[in-house]
Amino acid sequence: MSQSDFVTRGQALVSAGQYQEAVKVCRLGLLGRPTTVEGRVVLGQALLALKRYDEVLAEMRVALELDHASVAAQTLKSEALLRKGDGHGAAEVLGKLRSQGLADSHIAELLAEAERLVGRSPPGNAGHSAAKGASAFHEDQGTKNYPTHQAEDLGIDEDDNEDTGGEYTRPTSLAAPGARNRPSPAEVMAPSS
Repeated sequence: MSQSDFVTRGQALVSAGQYQEAVKVCRLGLLGRPTTVEGRVVLGQALLALKRYDEVLAEMRVALELDHASVAAQTLKSEALLRKGDGHGAAEVLGKLRSQGLADSHIAELLAEAERLVGRSPPGNAGHSAAKGASAFHEDQGTKNYPTHQAEDLGIDEDDNEDTGGEYTRPTSLAAPGARNRPSPAEVMAPSS
């Protein structure tokens, strides 16, 4: 199978919605021709459709090592970052494409979505107030995965002594919620009379 054969066949399979078969065809083709950027792009399209975002990022990393200027590889990378929830990473890649004058309507849509995700709405965008509300959520409550802690959540008693649960910090403590006054290790080790 020649280089263009597997790329053409893979693209036809992606167009037909046969993404898993396209992945197989492209992976087999890339075994024989690993430097074919177009093959990696088609593979990335199929993987993106299958929501295998980490694999898309890995393939686009290789594609961009081979061809730094590949707009298709950069677009797929940014879309995978966006789908994973990394609006900052996606906006960075898409912003570079826009600054180079390479942004088409699809890239513009992805950039607008990335900017909404990070809370920066482009000027004149109707989604500005929604993005501002999302930004306020992140400022007040931390990020989705790492909420900010309030003083009452940190286990600080009235003497301002933090209960760290022994030698563990608060996030990794395995103590039950009501086990605030545990004996010290010395008390546990002392023989009882």
